[in-house]
Amino acid sequence: MAQTELAIEKSVLTIEQLAERWGVHQNTIRRRIQCGAIPSHIIGKGHKISIKWIEAYEDGEKTQKPVAEYKKDDDLAKMKRQSEVLEAENRLVDAKIKKVENERRLLTLEGVVTDARKLAALKQEIEKDKVGLEELRSKLAGQKKELEMREDALDRDEEQCEIAKEELEKGKQAFSIAMQEKEKRVADHEAAMVVREDEIRKREEQANEEMSKLKDERKNLERTEQKINKYLELMRQWRDAQGLVKKKHIADRLLGY
Repeated sequence: MAQTELAIEKSVLTIEQLAERWGVHQNTIRRRIQCGAIPSHIIGKGHKISIKWIEAYEDGEKTQKPVAEYKKDDDLAKMKRQSEVLEAENRLVDAKIKKVENERRLLTLEGVVTDARKLAALKQEIEKDKVGLEELRSKLAGQKKELEMREDALDRDEEQCEIAKEELEKGKQAFSIAMQEKEKRVADHEAAMVVREDEIRKREEQANEEMSKLKDERKNLERTEQKINKYLELMRQWRDAQGLVKKKHIADRLLGY
């Protein structure tokens, strides 16, 4: 029993597994099952789809549209179901016509007068059915045209989405390049600031050294100036002393010493 269940599990897929395999939403698979596009069997707790049918379907769909394009509105599925109903009604009308024709063949000469009213009623019913069928066909044609227009609109929307995605990707790339260039400029500016700060620091050190040298030179000049002042004072005192000696010598000569 366990081997049989294992064999069944290997030969079928669940809705979740098929959705993951085709890359679509689970509700898309459920809608396709409801409208009869995907055959399934209820085994255990849910629907199961045969792997053989899936592989045959995938082989047949290689040259057709991808499965992702079947994700349409619920209105599209309703229109398809209405189309199937109209086709079924058309088949019923054709069957009624064939039935009337068969009954007409079976009518005998004796029953012509008796069944004339039935035949007229059937003709009227057929005419009404034909009128209704034409209306339904016209409605179906309009719905098919609307369906095609909506599919074209969806295709255009998908193309616009792809174009928007490409433009967004280009914008991201341009923004990334601009950010890299800006970061590079900031890094270069920071490096230049570091170099400039080093140069300023070196100039401050040189200025401090020059100030220190100027202070030393100023002190040396002050010492030299003091020495010169002392020398001048000594020279003035020496001149004063020489003047006094000379004056005394002259006075001594005048006094006759």
